Amino acid sequence: MDGKFMKVKKLIIPFLTFIFLITQSSAAFANKLDVKSIISNLGSRDMVVEVVEQKDTLALSSGMSGIALVDIIKDFDDVKPSHWFYKDVMEARRLGIVNGIGGNKFAPNKNITYAEYITILTRVLGVDVTKYPKGSHWATPNMEAATALGIIKYGEIKDWNAGIPREDMAKFACRALNLTPTDGSSVIFSDTDYVDSEERGYINLAYNEYLIDGIGINDAGQRVFGYGKTVTRAQLATIALRIKEYKENPQMFKHERDSDRKMQEQKWKEEQEKNKGGNKGGGQVTEYITWNGYKIPKGSVFYEMNKEGVLESGLDFYGGVWFTQYPEQYEELHNILISKLDANTVKQAINYAKTNKKTVDDDIYKIFKTPQGYTIKVVSIYGDFTVTFEVKAPKK
Repeated sequence: MDGKFMKVKKLIIPFLTFIFLITQSSAAFANKLDVKSIISNLGSRDMVVEVVEQKDTLALSSGMSGIALVDIIKDFDDVKPSHWFYKDVMEARRLGIVNGIGGNKFAPNKNITYAEYITILTRVLGVDVTKYPKGSHWATPNMEAATALGIIKYGEIKDWNAGIPREDMAKFACRALNLTPTDGSSVIFSDTDYVDSEERGYINLAYNEYLIDGIGINDAGQRVFGYGKTVTRAQLATIALRIKEYKENPQMFKHERDSDRKMQEQKWKEEQEKNKGGNKGGGQVTEYITWNGYKIPKGSVFYEMNKEGVLESGLDFYGGVWFTQYPEQYEELHNILISKLDANTVKQAINYAKTNKKTVDDDIYKIFKTPQGYTIKVVSIYGDFTVTFEVKAPKK
């Protein structure tokens, strides 16, 4: 008796794919063995990856009336349909661009490194990295390939294992697509005001080509890029898909993304209207205090550090980060400092504080100078739980 046979293209995704095998001996059921009947037996959080074609011509041996092979992917336990990144993560996973970290987890908020990002870039571009030499680092072939393609410049990345900031994500994405920045003078994102014009040029280009949108809109209606923030695995899935789609059809990609962007902007405007008159929408709005030109969140520990005695001591601003217990204070301090100081200089100072823990026998501090003449003195001692930042205004 002829049965129905579903021929399935298997997607190679290590540890994430299993084959669903159905065998039936009932001739009556054999005629009903189709995609719908299989899907009806799956769990609510299972997903059929791909069914290429269905054929009716397979002659089965006596006693077996039907075989169906279907690739199935279960949702990650930490990626829910309600998350903004759900569709991108699942699609990138389906395409074999990203995978999980084990235990059916994706870790969407985990930071990624330069090596991981460049590896995904070469994968999306379809680069054959096997022709590049291997090295002591697992990502050497990918880094060599990216250098040969002009995505990164030789020696540009000092530490392959360091977290990659969003500005470098945008820059390397543009280079991967052979996009050349033309205008870095305009400020699209409020937190790139003091950024070097060349770096801002890449950020603006990535935005204008719809590769990035930023991390939100502030209370003043200005876009926020998230300058200095490290890229997460969820953001990686999104940018990887956008690069892939742009590479395949730039015009169609930009048309679709333009519609999505306009819809998001309209949604934000509607939410703002709802929140007028005492925050009726119930959303949490951060209130700020402007102190000595710095925009500081109300109730911030950094305001308490500065409100008395700092100016009298000759400093323009003081900040102490208890990095072992409150590493998130680095991000808060970064946002406060760039509200007045050059963002690129602030980024350098904070990166130094994060990665250089000196002993008392070393030169325990380093001074960074902004283009406006402000100095940021970072005192970073190994064994001390606090890193301090002392800002001085230029001499008049």
